[in-house]
Amino acid sequence: MKSIIGTLTLLSVFAVSPLLAEDGVLIYTSEYLSDPVGDGHRVTVFQESEKLQDGSAKLVLDPNGCGLNQFGDTTFCTLMAPQVIDCELKAKKLADPLELDRTVFEVISNDFALPGRMSLVTGTESGIPTRLVIDSETAESRRRVVPLFKIDPEIALLGNNTVPILTADQPLAMSTATEAGSDGATPNNGTAIISSILRSRNSMTNFEQVYTVDQLEGRQKEGKAVIQATGTVTTSGWSNPTLSPVIYVVEPKNGIWEYQFVAESPGGSITNPVITKLTTPEVSINLHKKMKGVRVTAQQGEMLLRFVPTIPEAPKPMDHVAVNDVSIDGNIVKIKTLYSGGCTEHDFQLSWDGTYLESNPPQVRMRLIHNANDDACDGLIRETQSFLLPQLDPCIIRIDTGDGNTHEVPYGLN
Repeated sequence: MKSIIGTLTLLSVFAVSPLLAEDGVLIYTSEYLSDPVGDGHRVTVFQESEKLQDGSAKLVLDPNGCGLNQFGDTTFCTLMAPQVIDCELKAKKLADPLELDRTVFEVISNDFALPGRMSLVTGTESGIPTRLVIDSETAESRRRVVPLFKIDPEIALLGNNTVPILTADQPLAMSTATEAGSDGATPNNGTAIISSILRSRNSMTNFEQVYTVDQLEGRQKEGKAVIQATGTVTTSGWSNPTLSPVIYVVEPKNGIWEYQFVAESPGGSITNPVITKLTTPEVSINLHKKMKGVRVTAQQGEMLLRFVPTIPEAPKPMDHVAVNDVSIDGNIVKIKTLYSGGCTEHDFQLSWDGTYLESNPPQVRMRLIHNANDDACDGLIRETQSFLLPQLDPCIIRIDTGDGNTHEVPYGLN
């Protein structure tokens, strides 16, 4: 797998695939905002069109706070996943007081409480930028204007700010992609994606994917998950290991969000061939109902960690799977499975109804759901499924595999 940073090797860039020009995707982004818009220190708007118009769009709020140097460049930022909001643009019938033929679009979201009433105002060729106008709905009502700058899909803009990175081998589209791109690359999970490095440093020229990812840890509490990865590189001199999240313009169908394990390589400096372990800082993730887990990738291999939703009844379908062993490693339950397939990716889910059985010690019943996605192949697949447990009291976890078998494992008991 290509390194997303090694592909671009720029100080801090917004590089865009030429495929975007064919797809007609507009991208407008702000500078870093010391005074955030809601939770967003940077605001980005995407729309699949040749020019801003009525219709669906994406609003991305980047929550990462950054330090600034005397030139106003970001120096060091926190590392949190951005929020991608589905919204609609609806033109208002307003006369332009400057007679510049500008249009004002109301920004509407039915699923997310926006940080005030938002409008998007088109810019002009004479130099007036596109603007995001926010009318606060708090008691201290005020109007705020945030300039947005259009990103040309065929130009890489160099700078020292933290901005999204689009990789040349991952074309962007605003709707689900069902076929390979024109360069033959098939978008991940049938979706086109934007890779985003959410941390900026004064020298990010040599960030590359690490060689392997060996361990993925985490914890889950109150609608948030925190993950941390450990991996290896094959030479000395690497630093600043980071989990680089992927921003999905269209949510992945399988509900698995991807992170790429990258670090700053020694570049052209002399290094020793030695296996070196690297551990990333913790990354906080805001969970939502469409998110079923995370996948962390390296040059060689990947690790998948699924979340355990609290739902009153296990979903269907349920395809046969054999469970050979169940174990607990910290906050992660690991289930060794055996199933037939090999032609498509299978979905696994571990569900809990949120209740405890009255016993000593208390018991929690969970159910393993296997969806083969109509895989007609008959190869035998041995895999370990890893699930990040929700916050639980000490208990016995009983896992029903759907074939009449139950596996028990203690959690938090001395």
